[in-house]
Amino acid sequence: MEIAQKYLDIFIPVAVIDPEEVDGEGVHRLYEMGFRGLKLIGVQRPYDEPDYFPAYAKAQELNMPVLFHMGVIGGGLDYSITHPRRDAAAAQAYQRMTAMQDRMPPRNVSAMRMSPLHLDSIANRLPKLKIIGAHLGNQGNYDYATSAARWRHNVYFDMSGGETIERHMVERRLLAANSQGEFGVEKLIFGSDCGMDEIRRPHRPL
Repeated sequence: MEIAQKYLDIFIPVAVIDPEEVDGEGVHRLYEMGFRGLKLIGVQRPYDEPDYFPAYAKAQELNMPVLFHMGVIGGGLDYSITHPRRDAAAAQAYQRMTAMQDRMPPRNVSAMRMSPLHLDSIANRLPKLKIIGAHLGNQGNYDYATSAARWRHNVYFDMSGGETIERHMVERRLLAANSQGEFGVEKLIFGSDCGMDEIRRPHRPL
């Protein structure tokens, strides 16, 4: 935060919160510290759990956008790209992941709790809250995500998450530059969760 405060023309501080622990007062304290947005991921209950709404309501009051992770949380090895049996680097990564899993307890995480459908509930109750869904809802959730973006004026999505989401957006004609698509370009914002060395790689034209 000390570094971010020196370069506010570059950084917008965003706090990752656990809504089981951070309520409206907690959001206000984060705002006073200099945070101007929130992110949620790996929640214990669905995003539209009533107990979470005080935090969202305070974010709406303070004009703090909220970024919600959508769907499955990715891991260190993408089995759609490679497999330990046929790739030496993947095999090493798999061994490292297995060793880490042996030392870590099981995670209480469910993609069902992080569905774009929950954003519809939140948007209806808090129409001035700026809501961002990550990864266009993630695979399997595109239809829910595009429907929420289409009909809720305060719901937006990014398409971070790699080549797969980019390809699906093009092949399934999810994005509409005109009337041909599921939702308009006005509802898409930039997002990236790749390594710094990959950010300058140009994305495919849409």
